[in-house]
Amino acid sequence: MGGLAAVVTTLAAVAGIYAAYEARPETIENRAAEALLNSKTDEVMELAQAIMPRPRLAGDLTKHLLENPRAYVVVVGPRGCGKTTGVLHALSGKAGVLRVKMTEHEDACVAIAKALRMPDGVADAMTQTKLESVLRKTVEKGGDPTIIAELNRGARSEEFVLQVGVLKELCVDKGLVKVVIVLGDADAAFAMPEDFARQYVIWVNDFNEDDAHIYLDKLGAPQPRNELFYEAGTRPMDLWAATQGGFLRFIALARGQVDKKVRTLAHLKCDIPEASGPAFKRLIVDLLENTSDGWSLQGFDKSAENLGLPCSSTDEYLEAPEVVADVYKDRSHAVLYHQPSDTWRFHSTSHRRAAERLYPEAAARGAAKSRPRSTWWSPIFG
Repeated sequence: MGGLAAVVTTLAAVAGIYAAYEARPETIENRAAEALLNSKTDEVMELAQAIMPRPRLAGDLTKHLLENPRAYVVVVGPRGCGKTTGVLHALSGKAGVLRVKMTEHEDACVAIAKALRMPDGVADAMTQTKLESVLRKTVEKGGDPTIIAELNRGARSEEFVLQVGVLKELCVDKGLVKVVIVLGDADAAFAMPEDFARQYVIWVNDFNEDDAHIYLDKLGAPQPRNELFYEAGTRPMDLWAATQGGFLRFIALARGQVDKKVRTLAHLKCDIPEASGPAFKRLIVDLLENTSDGWSLQGFDKSAENLGLPCSSTDEYLEAPEVVADVYKDRSHAVLYHQPSDTWRFHSTSHRRAAERLYPEAAARGAAKSRPRSTWWSPIFG
């Protein structure tokens, strides 16, 4: 009986909250507007030691938000490249900025209400009409609200149609809020409805060599670092992980993971021949033979860097990027479609090294192509 009474009491409490909301929508909406008005992303500064400012991302983002009252921005790039941290750092200290995390299964309005710390019963009852009222009140109070929506896809083929539709309507169509969508990984862009005319896309790359050194210095990481950069690259998440357990340990652990992923990709079973193992193997070999990351154990050579294989060169044997990405995303994420340049790349430096170990002949042919040609005067003048 005690358990039943507790359940009845809980249901009554929830019903009471909901009834209060229905009875006093003006009060609840005003409180939500005040919460949004005072919302900031300063929590990221608690990790100041591990933060590496991204001036290009920050400048591009803040300029677009400042100049466009209906700014609708999509930030995309490989998982772990620092998208979310870069955005939060760029907008740190700015009032009216709300960070919202949501998956493809969540209702956007409810997720925003929960981010505003509204009571569960009230948040679960949030509708787009009520949310629009909250945003209007925020603007009336002198606010310039911005929502940072972190979208993370949990499964293959899932799309953010409903969530993005709500955010876009609130932003682009009604001008009630600015929106910055941060996608969990580069391929999540394929889960977005196509709307290139109304969205501003910012692609975030890995650190360059100088920034990688500065970041590792901030973390108190030891020298030398050439082996780490050669084996694992300069992706912020990987650099941070490498400092936690030691460079050599991280390199060994990464090898075990990426070797398996490249091997799996090259033998992947699929009903679509152009999105199965043989097609992926040919892509990997083409990448080894025709691209280079410029890294060696001696350091980085910018002149030798050529990361991307034109998508047009794979048309005869590989399906369209959105089809291919949907296949490899959950099984063996070893390659990456780079949207800004319309090229295929290895997903990371670690994946390139794994492919070189698996296909040494192709790697040797690629190295010969990228090596500067010698001439009769080379021995004399170098």
